[in-house]
Order: sequence, then C-alpha cells, then structure tokens
Amino acid sequence: MQPNTKRFILPIIVLTLGIGHLLNIKGFIPQVDWLWTGLLGVSGLMLLALGKRDKMTYTLGPWLIVASISSILRETDKLDIKTEAPILIIALGAFLLISETLKLPTPEYLKNEAKDDD
Repeated sequence: MQPNTKRFILPIIVLTLGIGHLLNIKGFIPQVDWLWTGLLGVSGLMLLALGKRDKMTYTLGPWLIVASISSILRETDKLDIKTEAPILIIALGAFLLISETLKLPTPEYLKNEAKDDD
C-alpha cells in the first residue's frame, strides 16, 4: 500500500461502520447485517483501490466483494450456506488462477516467508 493512501483507511472504515449501523437500525432489508456485509465489500474495494498491484491484492480484493454479495444473498434467503461455501471456494480458485495468468508479482512478505522455510 502506498504511504499517501494509508490516510484514507480509517475514514473509509468509520464511514462504512456508520452507514452499516444506520441501515441496520432503519431496517433497510432487515434480515441483512449491513455492518458485516459492508465491511466485507469495502475491504475488498479498499484492497483494489489502495493496495499494491500484486497477487494478494488481486486475489483477496475481488474475493471479499464476492463474499459480501453472497452474504447478502444468503441473508435474504436467495442462497443457502451449502451453495455459498462452494461458490466462495470456486471464486477464490478462479481469482488465484487469474492472478497467476496475469503474472502479477508476489508480495515481498510472502517471498520472505518462502526463503525462511529453506
């Protein structure tokens, strides 16, 4: 993450918490926990917008967005947990494959772990 973008993280998280709480107390689609789904989605968007361009960012960012959407679908009874779990696993595998296909760089902290294991 670039140093000049880190300053946006806390305000975005606080806004997400506030909006999620307001949606919950106002009963907007009452069966949905907006705090949880909002934080999942915003975390994914923040990774993509503020993170470095690497395998981890391009795998976890979209996956968190898919997890947020699937959470809303599950909480509104459009998707059951027995279907949600395999969808999330398949999505993770697809995003891992895409990051490998695009030949994105491996984050430095993962490179260091691999060297330590030798």
